[in-house]
Parts: sequence; C-alpha cells; structure tokens
Amino acid sequence: MKKFLVVFLLTILSSNTAFAFASDIESHSGVISQRTVWSADKVHLIEGNVRVTSGVELSIEPGTVIKFKTGTNLQVDGALNAVGSSNARIYFTSFRDDSVGGDTNQDGYSQGQAGDWSGLYFTDTVADNLTKLAYIENRFAGRSSTAAIRLYNAS
Repeated sequence: MKKFLVVFLLTILSSNTAFAFASDIESHSGVISQRTVWSADKVHLIEGNVRVTSGVELSIEPGTVIKFKTGTNLQVDGALNAVGSSNARIYFTSFRDDSVGGDTNQDGYSQGQAGDWSGLYFTDTVADNLTKLAYIENRFAGRSSTAAIRLYNAS
C-alpha cells in the first residue's frame, strides 16, 4: 500500500496539473481603505466585489494571480499599481481558469468562459498619476454589452 501511495503522489506531482491549496489562497471582498499589497506567493480570490477607496492604493506584485468569482469586479476609486513584467505577468481571471494559479475551486481541470466575472472599473476619482497597468492579462471578464475594463469619467 505504501508503494502505491508513493507512486500515486509522484504521478500527481509530476503531471501538468497544478493544485492550489487553501493555504495558498487569500480571499477578498468589500472595501480596501488603506494601502494594500497583494503578493505573488498567494492566489487572490475575489469572492465579492472589491472597491479601492479614493486616496488609497492597491499594489499588485509581478507574477500575482487574481481570480474572480462569477459576477464580481474590482472597482478603483483610488489607485491601482499593477505592473508585471514579460517574465512575471499579472493575471486577472476567472476562478474557473486552472491554467494559472492552479485548481482554485477544486473541481478538476477547467477553463474559464467569457463573462465569468464583471471586470475592472475605474471611476472619476481614480488617481490617474498613480494608476499603472503593464504586463497584465485580463481573461474571461466582461459581457457582450460591457467591456472587461471600464472607465467611468476616468482618463
């Protein structure tokens, strides 16, 4: 039995399937009212809408994966500093997208679909001079009538 278990575990670990364990996931919802950094050492799961308040910065490290549950969004009234690199992109994607960050919802390998989550919203109070997006991938957001990244009187 021990030999079978070792072979089974080695098979899982050497396969292309990536797993996300509960300790590797940080859940978010609600209001961000002080400077916050989301690090690349965890998958960030948006369980309910998240809003960065005016005058506050959310900074996202290169290589970070942010996954959104159905219908959720990230609204920026303050600043969003999400600057990845060619080697370490920042991913905004569906919680069903197992190609980055592993199998967050533990349902076996799956892919996201268009419209899985609402998108990124920037309002008229966004700090334009502090908001930076580079080397990001925005996957499976928006709907046929709405864009995945929306500017509401923001420049």
